[in-house]
Amino acid sequence: MKSDAEVFVGLRNIVDIRKELLNSSKSAVELLKGYEELKLLRTQKLQNIIQLYKLLTQISALNKQFRNSLPKVILQKFPAEIHEPVFEESSVEISKFKKSKLEVLEDELAAIESRLSSLG
Repeated sequence: MKSDAEVFVGLRNIVDIRKELLNSSKSAVELLKGYEELKLLRTQKLQNIIQLYKLLTQISALNKQFRNSLPKVILQKFPAEIHEPVFEESSVEISKFKKSKLEVLEDELAAIESRLSSLG
């Protein structure tokens, strides 16, 4: 037998086979396109992360510079005796005039009962 012999095979529905080949090549191209878009997004993400890191280091340096430029203040703790309430008497007088919610509701209930008794 010859190894260089050509063999022809008859194909039926050649139009359908061509359509399937074109559809598969189309889907392969769409996959490659999506992969390229994904690579582009990844590079943009990496660039944004690098830019964010640079901005954070700048902010940190500016914050350190700002804190160093502030005057040094030593806070002193004052004894608790100095911070006595000044208006003790007036707060007692105000509490005399304030009514609790229960008292307000009792007054409203009494007013409603008096109206009912006057009606009937």
